[in-house]
Amino acid sequence: MVVDRFFSWVAEASVDQKLRAVDALVAALGDGRVGDDEREAIEAALMLVADDPDLSVRRRLAAALAELDDAPRHLLLTLLDDHPSVAVAVAARSRSLIDAELVDVVAHGADEIRRAVAGRRRVGPTVATALAEAGDRLACVTLLDNPGADTPPLALERIVERFGEFADVRRALLARPHVPITVRHRVLEKLAEAMENLVVVKSW
Repeated sequence: MVVDRFFSWVAEASVDQKLRAVDALVAALGDGRVGDDEREAIEAALMLVADDPDLSVRRRLAAALAELDDAPRHLLLTLLDDHPSVAVAVAARSRSLIDAELVDVVAHGADEIRRAVAGRRRVGPTVATALAEAGDRLACVTLLDNPGADTPPLALERIVERFGEFADVRRALLARPHVPITVRHRVLEKLAEAMENLVVVKSW
């Protein structure tokens, strides 16, 4: 009944009213004193908000839920599958997502979302490997610059093979601590190849 009333209200509410409602609902969801029935009603109301036609409302919901440690997973996954401007907040900050979900986002998401994942406070080795394989150059540089990223040698080698001819990638790799000597050697090889190509082009 509560959800029915909310559905009627949200259909007529202004964008500002819906933004305030999002803040209030998410704050209530994060209140540990909320009972199971109340929580279920709040989640149902937020699912309605997640389908709102206004992007700013969905972005507000994504940003608010991304800060909750125990945000409902079905809501987070719905928002991750939304427009990139909505999904990036969840991809970048939500601590409720597991690595398998992040790997799936990297495999199928837009470049903006991959870059958001690469900049997370913690990036596990499986996620880093997925980014090395599917991320664009900026996502890979973001990953290399991230001190919270656990980048296994396989991921580093893949980044070198894909983007080693670019100076920003080489700088990020050489500046990163604990990079295996074999990877550093490959970076220098890529630098030599780039210099050789430059000489050939200028000679021509």
